[in-house]
Amino acid sequence: MKFNQKNNDSQLLVKAVDKFTIKTKYNDNEQFTYKINKNVIEFLCCPSEKNFDLCLFTWKISTLFFTYKEKDLTIDLNTFLKYCPKKYAKNICNIILNKVVLFNEKILSYKTDANDYESNIIFSPMYKPLVDEAYVLACGTKFAKYLQIAPSNVVDIAKFVQLTNQKLQKINKNLKIKILGKNEMTQKGLNLILAVNKGSNEEAKLLLLEYQNNLKNSENIGLVGKGVVFDAGGYCLKPSSYLIGMNQDMTGAAAVVGTIFSLAKNNKKVNVIGAIPLVKNLVNQNSYIVHDIYQAYNKKNVEILNTDAEGRLILADAIAYLSKNYQLTKLVSISTLTGLSARYFGDINTPYWSTEESCANKIKLAFASAGTYCANIPLLPAHTTMVKQSSNLADCANISKISHSDSSFAAAFLKEFSYCSCFTHIDIAGTIEYKKYPVNPFCLVLYNFVIENFNTND
Repeated sequence: MKFNQKNNDSQLLVKAVDKFTIKTKYNDNEQFTYKINKNVIEFLCCPSEKNFDLCLFTWKISTLFFTYKEKDLTIDLNTFLKYCPKKYAKNICNIILNKVVLFNEKILSYKTDANDYESNIIFSPMYKPLVDEAYVLACGTKFAKYLQIAPSNVVDIAKFVQLTNQKLQKINKNLKIKILGKNEMTQKGLNLILAVNKGSNEEAKLLLLEYQNNLKNSENIGLVGKGVVFDAGGYCLKPSSYLIGMNQDMTGAAAVVGTIFSLAKNNKKVNVIGAIPLVKNLVNQNSYIVHDIYQAYNKKNVEILNTDAEGRLILADAIAYLSKNYQLTKLVSISTLTGLSARYFGDINTPYWSTEESCANKIKLAFASAGTYCANIPLLPAHTTMVKQSSNLADCANISKISHSDSSFAAAFLKEFSYCSCFTHIDIAGTIEYKKYPVNPFCLVLYNFVIENFNTND
């Protein structure tokens, strides 16, 4: 990606010679209008601030950029910031740069005839601080996207750790990386993570990313991302058609890595700790099986009633470990957790559950600032009761006896392992990619959430 500060003498060299204007109807009276002239996208007008919807704007931008997927593309950022409401300038800059990176750069391809495409941003010097921060965010998102879509034989557990270590080391003196292997996890009692990985010939890892700025009397936020680098379902084996895409069952882990990279690279004055449990859920003679009982890090005994409900098991151990050892004020887990969330909420709306209203409101604001939709689902006492009554033998089971309750049950299950009173779970199973307009906005969502809690513009 190239960036050009626009001045009176600048000339832009482009290859194509197409010119047309796109008018996108917003409502009966207002519309978004773009002009594409020689591969340069210029913004012409948009709804008034009163009627401006950042999520709808993002959807329209995604649609527009998708038409230029795998083509050279230049964005005149000045025109967007001129016509859009000024209070959204930072959000719009972040969103546009993320879109340009994901839609127009070759992130990962094994096609022998794959081409590189050039993305350009034209901007005035006055917007340089916004562009600089947004570019780092775009790089974090791009790295997360690479981890997400790489095949599991290319990015396995060890490779995930290696790439993360290479990407994050030495970018900020306040960022430390710790890696717990099988021996350390055995000693500490992280038995749920180890159980899920028993069918794999790779060693499970717990990756800890500590970005601490030693802020006194301040927030300390934990981010936990599910890192199942491939999920075959264990002995509750998935049907063959459901195996497609299971290399992306570590999207939550990738989002946490991309977020902490962006915060540290932008030198934000925040305290954040990321925990990423990394496993493969496969089948062999050593695999965990139904009715096995394992003791979690917080000493709760968990009965396995479905080996394909593995994500909540590894998250439970990581949540318990993180919240007990780091004195967190808020804890957020993010994962491709339940198929029901995808069926109920589709590929646009992301559901989340939170134990405190103030935290739920900040999550909602973080999604809105990223230009993406979310749904706040209540976490009821009845859900906790379901968890406690889910097993006749152990403290709880990893699935509910009640049908059609799995998404809320999973959120309540995870809450039982948190020592932090302010706990939020985000289920991205349906929204890791729009079917037509892949955006993967979750680095930006988590980034916005952390910044909002520290209210920093540094």
